[in-house]
Amino acid sequence: MHYDDFSLKGNTKLYFVLISLVAICIRLLSFPKVFVDNTVHIIGFDSYYHLRRIQFTTTNFPDYIKFDTYVNFPYGFEIGWPPLYDQAVSFLALIIGFGSPDTLTVELTAAFFPVLLGILTFIPLYYIVSKIFNKDVALLSVGVLAILPGHIKQSLFGNSDHHVAEILLSTAAYAFFVAALKLPVSNKILSADVKNIKKIPFDFSSTRHLLYAVCAGILLAVSLLTWIGSPIFIGLIAIYVLIQFTLDIKENKSSEHTTIISSVTLLATLIFVIPFVVKEVRPGLEMSPMFLSWFQVSFVIFVIISVFTLSFISRFVKTKKIVWWYYPLFIFIPAIIGIFLIKIISPSLYWSIMSGLKYLAGSGEILKTVAEAQPLFFDPGNVFTLSPIWYYFTFSFFAAIWALVIFIKNMEKENYPPEKVFFLIWTIVIFSLTLSQRRFMYLLSINIAILTGYFIMMNFEKLKLNKHHKVSSKKLKTMNHKQVMKIGSWKGLIIIVILAIIIFPNLYVSISAAINPRLPPSDWEESLNWLKENTPQTSYYANASEIPEYGVLSWWDYGNWIIYIANRPVVTNNFQPGLDDVSRFFVESNESKAKAILDARNVRYVITDDELILKKFKSIVSIAGKNPNNYYQSKEIENNNSVTTIRFENERFTSTILWSLHVNDCSDLGCMRLIYESNTTRTKITPVKYVKIFEYVDGANIFGLASPNETVVAHTNITTNRGRTFTYYNRAIANETGWYRINVPYSNYGTPYEGWKIESYNIRGLESNTSKEVVISEAEIISGENIRVNLF
Repeated sequence: MHYDDFSLKGNTKLYFVLISLVAICIRLLSFPKVFVDNTVHIIGFDSYYHLRRIQFTTTNFPDYIKFDTYVNFPYGFEIGWPPLYDQAVSFLALIIGFGSPDTLTVELTAAFFPVLLGILTFIPLYYIVSKIFNKDVALLSVGVLAILPGHIKQSLFGNSDHHVAEILLSTAAYAFFVAALKLPVSNKILSADVKNIKKIPFDFSSTRHLLYAVCAGILLAVSLLTWIGSPIFIGLIAIYVLIQFTLDIKENKSSEHTTIISSVTLLATLIFVIPFVVKEVRPGLEMSPMFLSWFQVSFVIFVIISVFTLSFISRFVKTKKIVWWYYPLFIFIPAIIGIFLIKIISPSLYWSIMSGLKYLAGSGEILKTVAEAQPLFFDPGNVFTLSPIWYYFTFSFFAAIWALVIFIKNMEKENYPPEKVFFLIWTIVIFSLTLSQRRFMYLLSINIAILTGYFIMMNFEKLKLNKHHKVSSKKLKTMNHKQVMKIGSWKGLIIIVILAIIIFPNLYVSISAAINPRLPPSDWEESLNWLKENTPQTSYYANASEIPEYGVLSWWDYGNWIIYIANRPVVTNNFQPGLDDVSRFFVESNESKAKAILDARNVRYVITDDELILKKFKSIVSIAGKNPNNYYQSKEIENNNSVTTIRFENERFTSTILWSLHVNDCSDLGCMRLIYESNTTRTKITPVKYVKIFEYVDGANIFGLASPNETVVAHTNITTNRGRTFTYYNRAIANETGWYRINVPYSNYGTPYEGWKIESYNIRGLESNTSKEVVISEAEIISGENIRVNLF
C-alpha cells in the first residue's frame, strides 16, 4: 500500500467521518450536566480560572490578565499561563456573539471549544500514523482515540482547560516533523554550500520536507504560547537527534537529513516565538521558566546549538571510524562542559532548567501532596495501584505495552527508520514523564492510541488466512469448504474478542466519565452563590489591578471556584500561592496566632468542607511543616478472634482551628462564627454538614467579676440556616482577683443572615454555679463592644 501522501479516499473517508461523529456524541454526553437551567457548570478546577481570563479577554481583546489581585490576596499574583488558549476561545466567542457576546455565550463557547480541539486532533493523528505505519493502522488509531477515556476526559464538553490544546499542537507538530523525516531529500540540497545555494532548485517537490519542518517549528512555537511546559516537546527533538545520530553511526548512514530537518524546525520555532516574547516578557521575570520569557528563547537556542554540536561530533566519529558506542561517551563530556558554562554565563537560565527538571520529576513538598503529581503506579504512602491506568486507558494500556515490544523488535529488522525511531523516543519520553507524575497521562493518550491501533492490525495480519495462517497453501487445497469455514469462524471469533477487549471497557469508562463529569458539587455551588449574594461585594473583579476590600481563605483546590462563582478574592488557589499561610491557619491551635494570619491577609470569610478533615488533612499538615502522624492515634479492637487496628484523630487534631471551625461550629473561638452551611450531611458518627462558611469578626467582649480562679463559660443555643441546632460555648478562667474576659462572635439579634435563630447567652461560673443572661446585638459583635457581666 502506497501512503506517502495524506488523503481520505473511499471507505476510509466514510469511516473517518463516522468515527468523528461517534467521538463528538460521546464528548457531548456531559451536556445535560454542564448546561442546566440556562446555566453553565464548568468541569474541573483550572477551567474556572480559564473562564475568568476568557471573560476578561473577550471584553478587552486581545489583552489578558497578567497580574491578578484576586489571587494571593492581598498581594496579588503574576499569572504564568501563556495567553493563546484563552485568546482563541475569546476570539471565537466574539465571532459567535457578533462582537459583543454575553456571559452565557462566552461560557458555552468555552465549554464546546475542547470538543472541537479534541476532534481536530484526529487529523494529525491519522497523518502521523499513516507515515509511521500505514493508513489502516492510522484509521484504527483514530478509532481508539475516539473512545479512549484519557483523551475524552480532556475534550469533554465543559472541560475548558488547555490540556486538550497541548495534545493537538504536539501531535500536529510531530506529524509535520515525521513527514519531513520521511521524505527523501535531493542530493543537491544535501551537498549545497553557501557559494552555490542559488543553484538549488527550490521547487515544491524538492523543498517540501523543509516546508514541513517549518510547519512543525511554527506549531511548536504556538505550543509555547499555549502551555508553559511546552519546552518538553522541543527537548524531545534533541533527545531524538542524539539517538538517531548514534544509530546512524552504528549503521554507517548519513545524518545530514536529520540535521537539516531538526535545525529548520527549531529555527522556525525560534523565529516565530521571539516577537511574542519581546512583547510579553515581564520586568523581573525575564528568565523565568514559569512565564513566557527569554527562557523559552534561550532553551530553543540551547537545543539548536546541541543539534549542531551533536552533528559535528557525529561527523568526527564517522571520519575517524571510531566504534559507534563511543559516540554517547563523547557527548557526555561536552554536555558536562555545556552545563558548567551555562551555570557560569547565565546562572538564571541554569537554575530555571534545574527547577523545571525538578518539577517534571515531581519533587517538592507541595507537589508530593497533589494527587495528579503522584507517580503513575503509586498512591500517597507508596501504595501500589492500577486505578489511574484503568480510568485513563483500560486494557489499551497493556495492549500498547505488548505492541511496543513488538514494534521495537520489528524496528531493528527494518534498519531503524527515522520516523519509527522518533515515535519510539516520543513514546518513551512521555511514558517516563507519566511514570513520574500521572498528570501527564493525557499526553500519553496519543501514544497509547497509536500502539493500540498497531496492536489490533498486527493481530489482524496474523489471522489472515492466505498469508499468515499456519495452514499451508497445499493443505488448504485438500480441505473441504466446511473445514475452511471452521478455520475462518475461529479467526473471526478471535477478531471479535480482540475488538471487544479494546472497545467495550474503553466505552464503558468513557461514557461513565462523560455522564458523570467532575463538576463542583452542588453544595459548593450553592454555598458560593450564597456568598456572592449575601456578603459585601468586592471591587475590581472585572479589572483586577487594584486591591479589593477583603479576601476569602479556603484550601487551594477551591480557590478558582471561589473567584469565578462567588467573585471574591482568595488567599490561595490552584496556582498555590499563599499556601503556607492557609495550611498554618488550619493546623494552628492558638486562636491569637490564627487571627494574626487572618489579619495579615485581610481575610473576612473562611470556607471549609468535610474533605479537609477526611481526605486532605495530612497534606495540610505536611505543607505546614509538621508530621501528620502526630495528629492520629491507633487502637486495636478484637472481633471474632481477630484484631483490627483503627486510626482516629487525637487531641492534637481536635484542637486545631480547622476542627474547631468545621466540627465544633466555632466553639472555643471568640472571633469566628458560622454564617452558612450547605444542605448535605455526609458524616455518620458525628453529623456534620458538607460545606460551611465562617465570618471573621471582632466579637463582643464579655467581662466582669467571678470567683477567683473560677472557670466561666458563655454558651448559647443556635439554629442554623438549615434548621440544625447546636450549642456554642467559649470559656475563660478568672484571675486571682476574679476578673474574667470571654470573646463571643454570635449576635442574638440584628444578624444580616436569614434563617438563623440565636438564643440569649448564658454566662455561668462552674464552681459557684451562678449564672446570668445577656443579649448581644449585631452592632456590638461587629464593633467589638465590651459588655460587663458580674456573676456576683
